[in-house]
Amino acid sequence: MAKDSPAPALIDDQRREIAMAIIDRIAAGEFLKTACEADGRISSRTLHRWVKADDDLAAELESAWHEHAENLYAEHAALAATANPENAQAIKVRLHALQWRIEKLSPEVRKRVEHHVTGSVDHRHQTLDQHGIEVISAAFGFSPQVLLPAPKGDDE
Repeated sequence: MAKDSPAPALIDDQRREIAMAIIDRIAAGEFLKTACEADGRISSRTLHRWVKADDDLAAELESAWHEHAENLYAEHAALAATANPENAQAIKVRLHALQWRIEKLSPEVRKRVEHHVTGSVDHRHQTLDQHGIEVISAAFGFSPQVLLPAPKGDDE
């Protein structure tokens, strides 16, 4: 297990190699602590100190978090497409969990998810077929009638 106690000073190439191995794991979808524990050479606290002291490593870590968020966004979109009335509640819970993780990782990706999830229904209902309306309404727990245009009455 990695320790935070002072280790012999590493030359920059060794430090970068260790940090990049962990950063690559983060980009692939692991959490920081899990990636450090799996690597076994440094703790997440040590990586934070290195990143704080090295702008290049900071940029690499930021890029890894962004890539991780992009992968979660793709998973979010694919999962939403699998929703049907039978699995809607389970899908909804998983979508919310993914959205929370994306929001924590990348503000840029978060904006797209927020738009996707809370975007204008008036804009979206015009392009949905009946099946799409049923899937979305079931996934978010409301009547399909909410997504249909209001009938034009005599009082308009």
